[in-house]
Formats: sequence, C-alpha cells, structure tokens
Amino acid sequence: MKKTILATALTLVLVSQSALATEMNTEQTHHEPAIGFGVGAVVGVIVGGPLGGFIGGVLGGFIGETEAQKNQLELQQQQIVQAKEEQQHLQQVAQQNMKLEQQLVNVQEQHEQLLQQQGITDMNVQFALGTSEIAPLFASQLQTLAQQLIEYPQAQIDLTGFADKAGTTDFNLALSKQRVASVKRFLIDLGVDGARLTEQAHGETQALAAIDDIEGRRFDRRVSIAVLTEPQTMMAEIATDDSALLTTANN
Repeated sequence: MKKTILATALTLVLVSQSALATEMNTEQTHHEPAIGFGVGAVVGVIVGGPLGGFIGGVLGGFIGETEAQKNQLELQQQQIVQAKEEQQHLQQVAQQNMKLEQQLVNVQEQHEQLLQQQGITDMNVQFALGTSEIAPLFASQLQTLAQQLIEYPQAQIDLTGFADKAGTTDFNLALSKQRVASVKRFLIDLGVDGARLTEQAHGETQALAAIDDIEGRRFDRRVSIAVLTEPQTMMAEIATDDSALLTTANN
C-alpha cells in the first residue's frame, strides 16, 4: 500500500514539476521557487511519504523564493550603481560644455577686438531701382573693406541680398541674387578669397518700406555685408568636441 502511495505521489510530483518547468519559460521571476518546490517535494516523498513530500515542497519553495529575492536585490544594486555612474558622467559632460562655451565667448571677444582695431565693420551696399550695378560711392567703400579683409584672412563674410516691393516676387528674388553676385564678384576681383564668402538672397520678403514710400524703398534695395568675428576652424573644432561629448553621454 505504501509503495502504491509512494508511486502515486512521485508521479504527481513529477507531473507538477513538468508543468512548473513549462511555466518557467514564460514567468522567469518564479524560476527559483518552482525548482525549490519540485526538488523539495521529491526529497520529501522519498524520505517521509506523501506528507513529507508536501512539507518538503513547501520548504523547497521557500528556499527558492529566498534565492529569487536575493538575485532581484543584486540586480537592483547593480542598476543603482550604474545610475550613479551615468549621473557622474553627465555632470562631467555638463562641466566640459560650460568650459567650451566660455572658450567660445573668449574667442569671439578677442576677434571682435581685432576687427575693431583694424576698423572692419559690417556695411550695406545700396542699389538704384531695378539694377544690380554698384554705385561709385559703394565701390570705394568695398575697396577699403576688401583691403582690410585681405589683411585679416581669418574673418568670414556673409552677403545677403534684398529688394523692395516694386515688381513681381520672382523678379525681386532674382534681382536680389544678382546684387549679391555683383558684390561677391567685386570683392573677389579685389583679391578676397571667394571661399570666405557665403551668400543668400531674400528678394522682397523682408522689405520694410511700403510700395508708396519712395525714400524708404531705397534702403530695401541693398546687400548687407556681415563680417563674422569668430574663426570658422576653431568654431568647428569646438562644435565637434561638444558633439562628441553629447554623443558619449547619450550612449
């Protein structure tokens, strides 16, 4: 009789263990308790019969649950350590970014001073109605500017063309581009490296004067020349360093 009960209990335990093993694939958090219960039940049946199997299974499950909690605690501790390391790294990146920004400010201030010492300033070249021809007054000013730019090769120059509201939108856009091209060609002919010149045109889209404001429209027909104070190479290096730091932080 005892052998029959023992065989029955072992069969039930093994079936239960098989079912628990199947669930283990889908519920990883119960892995250790399931193993503990199954092992404890088998040992309990062998040692103390069905009642021993039940008690052994409970004890084994308790041991497995304790092991699972221990593993979970270790995982949480690892995550906390990793979070602290990431926070420290982000703080280092933030400090480095502040240093880079200060370097940028210092560079800009230094070159603004150099430009002021050499008398290099932004200027506007104004045009007559419907033309892109440079008037003698502005040609003289451009000659002075070109000589200064040649003596200060670090500076970059941005040329932006505009038009008044007279004429069609397409015509004014094309006219503003022609005006920029005229100023660019003039500076290049005077010896300014064309690689230092950037250009853009807005046509009438940024015109300020009304169509009936004859005097005001004169100021809308222009090419603005902006001398960039910061060296582009150093700016690019700083931007590259900043981008690399941010990429490292995100990873």
